[in-house]
Amino acid sequence: MEYFSNTIDDCCLMDAGFEALSRGLSSLFEANPQLYYRINGGCKGVSHLSYADDAIIYMACDKSGLILLKDFLNTYEQLSGQRINLAKSDFIVGIKMSEANTSLIKGISCFSQKDLPISYLGAPLHKGKEKEFFFLN
Repeated sequence: MEYFSNTIDDCCLMDAGFEALSRGLSSLFEANPQLYYRINGGCKGVSHLSYADDAIIYMACDKSGLILLKDFLNTYEQLSGQRINLAKSDFIVGIKMSEANTSLIKGISCFSQKDLPISYLGAPLHKGKEKEFFFLN
């Protein structure tokens, strides 16, 4: 797959493999700008955040985009030998997301749905004003 053309060749360790995932995601989104989750103010947005062997992917809900992402992740698994743990993979949608789109995401990704707030690498992720109870744990 073209998104790995400059990254997989250089990989020899797990960290390098995950670097290939990060670079591949960046290439995927640059080649397909419709995948970007749009934020207020017209900014392009962020495609993903990654740390060690963990990643959060931000994207617009679109059937063709979800299929592109799923194909990309399948190719990553085949080329790297690493597996995405579906038991630890979730998706989050906004409160205005339709049930049809939520089902679409679930069906294509095979991930389970979670609601905010969540904890990511020990930090609370939420939408809206900070609330003290997010930080009590």
